Amino acid sequence: MAAPLDQPFIARSGVTFRPLETGGLLVDLATGECWEVNPTGASLWNRLVAGQTLREAIEALQGEYDVARETVEPDAVRLCSALVAGGLLDTASPKKAIP
Repeated sequence: MAAPLDQPFIARSGVTFRPLETGGLLVDLATGECWEVNPTGASLWNRLVAGQTLREAIEALQGEYDVARETVEPDAVRLCSALVAGGLLDTASPKKAIP
């Protein structure tokens, strides 16, 4: 199942991120499982765990890498979905509008 664009996400408890020259390393301390992500994946991870929705993160990546949404969105959705399925990301409560 594809990750919803307007859903915020949080890192699951026990998951850590370490930046690398080639992107980043995600480690699930409970299982010892490691995921290496490229620079775009590292930027997506950092944006999602900072509170951006997937849609907001995709829009930011478009500007950061000067690419079309049609290029960024499928890869970002696929990576986000894989991170959720792999137990590294979890859904968070949606942001509430401030009146």
